[in-house]
Amino acid sequence: MRDKSQCSFAGQNLRNRSFARQDLRGADFSGADLRGCDFRKACAIGANFNRARMGRSRFQTGLRLSVILGVAAVTIDAVSRMVFGTLGKTWEDPAWFYVVLLHCVLAGIGVFSAITFFATRPFQQIGQWMTGLLNGMLFGFFYGGYFSNSNPSNATFGAIVGLLSMGLLLRVAIDRPWLKLGVATASASATYGFTFFVGMWAIAAWSTANVLLALGLSGVGASSLWLSGYQLLKLISDLKTLPGTFFQGADLSNTTFEGVILQ
Repeated sequence: MRDKSQCSFAGQNLRNRSFARQDLRGADFSGADLRGCDFRKACAIGANFNRARMGRSRFQTGLRLSVILGVAAVTIDAVSRMVFGTLGKTWEDPAWFYVVLLHCVLAGIGVFSAITFFATRPFQQIGQWMTGLLNGMLFGFFYGGYFSNSNPSNATFGAIVGLLSMGLLLRVAIDRPWLKLGVATASASATYGFTFFVGMWAIAAWSTANVLLALGLSGVGASSLWLSGYQLLKLISDLKTLPGTFFQGADLSNTTFEGVILQ
């Protein structure tokens, strides 16, 4: 039999602590500060959360902002370097295959991001996975080439490593808000990079009076620009609305939450 004093957290400051998967049956959290706490998959049968403070902590907000700003800076730097590095390349260039591959990856990120936002739930999960994997592949390709003086073989190996690493990260932490925000930030930046690509193609098509091609590329570019803007707005919305105290998968049978303060 457990010592009940070990399950009494009444009035304590417990911000940002993890109680995930713990046995909290009958625990007393009344009046405690639980902002930023993690109770995922905990057994909290009969626990008392009356008058507890729940929601986001300052640490969580700072961490999420840091993830967004850091990922945005890295992604914009990587995508812009790759985009400007492909300007002027033609199909006769030995690196043309990698130019096409970059276009496809950026376009794929935009397409799967749209699926994540607008499709039904099973397809949303597929879109989230594919978006994350393609972003990992993109980062791996860039840094594999960057640290090897643009060696194609090393860049390809880096893409594979990035893909596998992101797959593992998604496997173990796909429900973590910081990972969702990071993937969303990278996707918005990559989608804008694709918009720049298509814009350059459209300008070239208009300059050669190829009206049909120019109209088609302009339409794709406008759609991509709208999607990147939508991603940015969704990112801001998620930053404001993502929860701070987590109870996903917890057993809350006979648990009381009277007078809880949400922040």
